[in-house]
Amino acid sequence: MSAEPSVAQVAIDALVRLLEKHPGAPVRWTRTDSSLEIVPTVEGGFSVSVYDEAGEAMVAANRWHSHYDDPAQAAYCAVWLLTPYYRVVHELKAGVLVAAWLERYGPGGWEPMEPVFFLNPLDKPSWTLQGEERFVRALHTQRVLSMEEAFRRAVPDAQLDADGMPPNTVLGRFAIEADAAVAPELLDEEAP
Repeated sequence: MSAEPSVAQVAIDALVRLLEKHPGAPVRWTRTDSSLEIVPTVEGGFSVSVYDEAGEAMVAANRWHSHYDDPAQAAYCAVWLLTPYYRVVHELKAGVLVAAWLERYGPGGWEPMEPVFFLNPLDKPSWTLQGEERFVRALHTQRVLSMEEAFRRAVPDAQLDADGMPPNTVLGRFAIEADAAVAPELLDEEAP
């Protein structure tokens, strides 16, 4: 009797099927028994991986990660990260990474979700700028897969530019300086 596949194995199988629908996409992937790493071959691209992590599927991209117990959610998160409709945001304080999260494009613009903290979000003094310190939000966006048609079906009310991307999209890394952090506010949105 064979063992039932793990959530990650099911997610990886689904993700490979999705990738195979895009022959010629500027990407290569490496698969093992418990992981799949997708590596874009375009400038400014970032890797997206799915791992078997204690019975769940962990999706990781550019210092961000999240755990899924639904293989379809894990596969779709990974594939959308290869499009300009999802992006990874890094928040840095004085040049040190303090948080990372995903942003998903929708009818109301960019929606933050699934934050990962590298600095305690409940310790308000640690989020206070000192002297010349600044916050920087680095937006990491890529267009490895062309999924405009699927995006338009999933989010028909979202506004896209003539290239089929969210307006003002910058592919690769784009940084914005700020006087205040966004990440601690995301914790409140994630609370049950």
